[in-house]
Amino acid sequence: LEEIATSIEQETNQKIDADELLENLTRQLAKYYQILKNENGAATIRQQWAIRSTYFRGKSVTVKLENESVTGMTCGLEESGALRVETKNGEIKIIHAGVVERLRKND
Repeated sequence: LEEIATSIEQETNQKIDADELLENLTRQLAKYYQILKNENGAATIRQQWAIRSTYFRGKSVTVKLENESVTGMTCGLEESGALRVETKNGEIKIIHAGVVERLRKND
């Protein structure tokens, strides 16, 4: 974990006030909770995530799962929010949990 762990301060080169961070995080969670309660809320959140995500579609990745690794190209999300990865043989793997590593050589 040490080789991949980071911090907000390390990533932004800014000292972050913990109370301010918690306040902003709580406000954003409340906002998205209200969106989620709407009829099409889950779809709206998925769409917003897809716009912001660097892994949503067209990225070469390896996903480390509990008992195996899956290598392929990201190809969107399932309705559940699971990541879809297309392997070299054309099989679509549905990834619910795992460690995603981007393979930069093909992106």
